[in-house]
Amino acid sequence: MASFLFVWAAAVQFAPLPSPWPGAFKAVYMSNITDLSLGGNGSAPVLDPHTAVAATIHYDYTAQKAQVVIHDAGADECVRFYNSSLPCTTLMNSGGMVSRLSIALQFSS
Repeated sequence: MASFLFVWAAAVQFAPLPSPWPGAFKAVYMSNITDLSLGGNGSAPVLDPHTAVAATIHYDYTAQKAQVVIHDAGADECVRFYNSSLPCTTLMNSGGMVSRLSIALQFSS
């Protein structure tokens, strides 16, 4: 039995441990690129400059225990959940989630 376990342990490849998640970071990414038909023939989707929208995530678990995502105008997050094609910002922390919408104000003269 011991020889079987030794052979099994020698044959098994153990995956390395994942890197630790950073305590804080900022990243810019592109959203609204979910149209798989753009890649064709099962390949990866192609970035369509007409639908791609930038977003920025600010993550800080060390000091603030919060994450802020700033979505540019036309982002799917803003359109789908808040019915707005204007930019929106989402703040998430241990107390919950808060969203801030950009609102176009119209003044009469």
